Amino acid sequence: MKTFSLNALALGIAVSLSGCAPLPLTQSIQAETFTALQPVDVKIGIRQPELYANYVRSTAGTAGTAGCAAIPGLGVLLAAACGGAFGAMDASINAARAQEADEKVRPLKDLRVDTHFDQSMRNALVESMQATQAVRIADVVVTKTVTEKAYEDIFSASVSPSVMFVNIEYYLSPDFSMLELTSRSMLYPRSAAAKEAARLPTAPAADKPAPVLAQENASYRANFFYRARLPVASADTATNIEAWRADDGRLLRAALHHGIQQTSHVLREDLHARTTAASAATDIDLGNGQRGSLVFKSEAGMLARDAAGSLYFEADVADALRTHEVAQASAPVAGAASAHAGDSAPR
Repeated sequence: MKTFSLNALALGIAVSLSGCAPLPLTQSIQAETFTALQPVDVKIGIRQPELYANYVRSTAGTAGTAGCAAIPGLGVLLAAACGGAFGAMDASINAARAQEADEKVRPLKDLRVDTHFDQSMRNALVESMQATQAVRIADVVVTKTVTEKAYEDIFSASVSPSVMFVNIEYYLSPDFSMLELTSRSMLYPRSAAAKEAARLPTAPAADKPAPVLAQENASYRANFFYRARLPVASADTATNIEAWRADDGRLLRAALHHGIQQTSHVLREDLHARTTAASAATDIDLGNGQRGSLVFKSEAGMLARDAAGSLYFEADVADALRTHEVAQASAPVAGAASAHAGDSAPR
């Protein structure tokens, strides 16, 4: 079993915890600034090698981690990254819970529903972002090394005006009733001209140098949470696992495909400021005591934005199944084989 000490989704937040006053988790970008940052290098961080199951972390006696838990919708890996500085308290309890979750999810892992997840995520992001003339992509790479040092090296080595990091994580909820796919996107101006357009200092302050990828240096910050719930969820975990497992994981494969497509689509729309809540008066229950405002509702599902600016997509699983099967039926066999070649290697 493998556990993670640093959440791919949380890197932008973790980097910013360096003594500076916390900034809002999300920040939109003006169209003229976004244009000035083109072309952009896109780095997709997917640290996990396969599907995993979330679990309820023990934070008894760890006041610091409680602050992390207050951030809505973030998975167990973020809690590990955010709370890691507070020591190894509750480590044995969490290790046991993680092992139990891994044992439960094993039958679903064995279906290998996510064999081509990394490449599919990359392809969907490229297709979605290139669908608009406002985005010019210089390079797109999937990396499995999601650390502050690795990202700083990537940023320094880039020759593009800006670099966007899109960190992806996907997992099943603790009761296995829901598949979640989460993303944290950060766009950093790199060249002097891009920094000037973004109204950022072209050189770090000598008296107070901040990390290269500090949150304050990002011109765009976004959180997105995709959720696909079982049509008929049970209070019994084993029953939910069997529902995902049925027909060789048919529903789970469809939900993963749908999540990839919606993540790519919403990122593109948000970059172009097309995800503004339709009405603040449209109150939506996001779960865990969180509320949000409706952005739109369609056959695919419902998109809402919370008070902190994070976006939540509640999927219609029936639509996910339909769109996945249409895509499967229309995909040329030869093209699919070519696209999947070398999926194990980062792009």
